[in-house]
Amino acid sequence: MGNSSPVGVSIFGIDTRQLNQLRIGFGGVKGFHDPQPNTPTSQCFSALVLAHNSRIYAYKCPEEVLEAVRRAVEKSLIKKDKKCSKADGLHEFEFNKWIWAAHGQSTVDVRRYAMNIVESLREAGWGILDDIDMSRPFFVQVWVLHKIDQMSVRSPRRDILIGLHDKNDLRVVMSPQEEPNQQYTVQEAVRQGIVNSWQISSETDYSGAYQFQLAGSPFSAGENRTVPARQTLLGVLTELERKAGYRHYRSLMLSMNLGCKSSLLLRIPPPDAPKDRGTYVGMHLDGGGIIRIFPSPGEFLDPFLQQELGLVIGQSWSRGIKLEEGRDNAYGWELNGHPWETQYEDMVEVNILMGKILQKMWSLGFELMPKVAFTGRLAETSFMIFRKPSGAMRKAEEPVLCISFNNIDKVRICSPDDALVAELQPRIRMAFCPPEFPIEAVQDLGSYGRSAQFQLVKSPFHTWMPGPKTTMYATAVLLTVVNIMAELGWHLKTSLDLSSLCVFTDNSKYREELSSLYFTRK
Repeated sequence: MGNSSPVGVSIFGIDTRQLNQLRIGFGGVKGFHDPQPNTPTSQCFSALVLAHNSRIYAYKCPEEVLEAVRRAVEKSLIKKDKKCSKADGLHEFEFNKWIWAAHGQSTVDVRRYAMNIVESLREAGWGILDDIDMSRPFFVQVWVLHKIDQMSVRSPRRDILIGLHDKNDLRVVMSPQEEPNQQYTVQEAVRQGIVNSWQISSETDYSGAYQFQLAGSPFSAGENRTVPARQTLLGVLTELERKAGYRHYRSLMLSMNLGCKSSLLLRIPPPDAPKDRGTYVGMHLDGGGIIRIFPSPGEFLDPFLQQELGLVIGQSWSRGIKLEEGRDNAYGWELNGHPWETQYEDMVEVNILMGKILQKMWSLGFELMPKVAFTGRLAETSFMIFRKPSGAMRKAEEPVLCISFNNIDKVRICSPDDALVAELQPRIRMAFCPPEFPIEAVQDLGSYGRSAQFQLVKSPFHTWMPGPKTTMYATAVLLTVVNIMAELGWHLKTSLDLSSLCVFTDNSKYREELSSLYFTRK
C-alpha cells in the first residue's frame, strides 16, 4: 500500500505537471455543450447548482423545475432569469443579493429560500437525491434532482430546518404559517434533545427562527468533548422523531463562508408509512485515524454492533488497529497509518474500508442518514448518523461500489469486490464519450491501486476562476456517473467526505479531495 513518489514543484498548491490542465478556468472545454438543455437524463436526473456568491444554475432541468425555483423565491430577489450566454446548456438565476455569502440574520432568509425551493420542487414532482460539492477551490454545490412519486413523499406538515451556526448556535426554522402548538412541540423536542447531552445558555427569537445558544463551543469541541457535542445532534433527532414525528432526510450546504456547517431538513413521513421508532447511532472519524461510534444520549451502545464492526475493521484495514477502547459510552478504534490523512493508493483502501463498514451497518438493519458537516472546519470528515427502525432484521450484505472524485481531474472506481470494478468500469468509461457525453472526456485510464482510474480532460474539479462553463462541466461529470449507475441497476445511497487533507496557499485554502459516492443495487 502507498505511493511515496515526489509530487514535484508546486505553484498555488498544484503540481506544475498539472498546470496545463487548468486552462478550463478561462475558456471551458472546447465543444462542450448540451443539445437538450431542458431534458433530464435517461434515468430522469437533473441538477440545480448553488454557485459563486449569488447564482443558481439549472442543468438538464425541465421547465417545471425552473418554475418551481421562480415560485419559491421573491420576484424582487431575482436579478437574472435566462439561458446562460456563457455556457450553452445552462439556465441561470442570478439574485440581487449575495445569498450564499450571507451573514447574521440574513442567513435565516437564505434557509427559508432553500426550504421554499425544496417544497416547490416536491409539489412539481422532483426531489433532491443528494447535495454534493464539485469544486475544490470554489462554491459549487450540486443538488442532484430526481423525479419522484408525489404521493410517496407527501407529508401532513411542512418541513422544518435545523441549522448549525458559529461555535454554539442551533436554530430551528419553521414555516411562519405553522400552528403555534406545533411550534411549541418542535421547540420542546429540540430543547429536550439538547439538555440530554449539553447545557443551554440562552434561547431567543432570531429573525423568525428559534435559536438555542449552547454553553461553550460544542461545534469546535475537541478531546473528550467530541462525543457529547455530537450526541447533542443525535439527541435532537431522536426527540424530534419521538415527540413530533420528524425524520432527517436531507443535509444542505447553503453558504460559501468559511466555517459553514450543515442545515438539516426534517420531514414527517406520509400517513401510511410504517410507524416505527428509530434507534440512532453516530459515527465520527476523528483525528488522523480514529473511528468512534456512540448512541443517543441516555442510551447504551449495543455490544453486538461493537463486536461486528470491530471484526470488519480489523479484517479490512491491512495496516491493523493500533488501539481500541471504550470510553463514556462510546467505542473507538485507532487505525495505523492515519487513514483520514493519507494520499495516493492508500486513499483507495480508505474508500474500500468504508464500503465494508457501510455493508455491515446496512446488513444489521441500519439506514445511513445524510452526512453532516458538524464543525465547519475545512479539514472535517463527514459525521455519519445511522438509524435502525424498530423491528429491523439482519439481512445479507449487499454489494457496494464506490466512485470518488480525486485531485483536479481523477475519477476512481473501487469496491470490496474487485470483480465488480472489472465488470462495471468499461460501461462507466463509455458514458464519458459521445453520444452519451458531449465530448471525449477521458484522456487516460488505467489501474490505481485496487481501483480503476479515469483521468479527465482539463480539470473539472479545480479551475483558476469560477464561471458557468466550469460549473457545467463538473456538474455533467457528476450527473453522468449517477445516471449510468442507475442504468446499470445501481442506486446512489450516500456521498461522504473521508479525507481531512487540505491545501493552503498565500491566496486560498481548500480540500485536497472531493466526495466519495457509494452505490448499492436497486
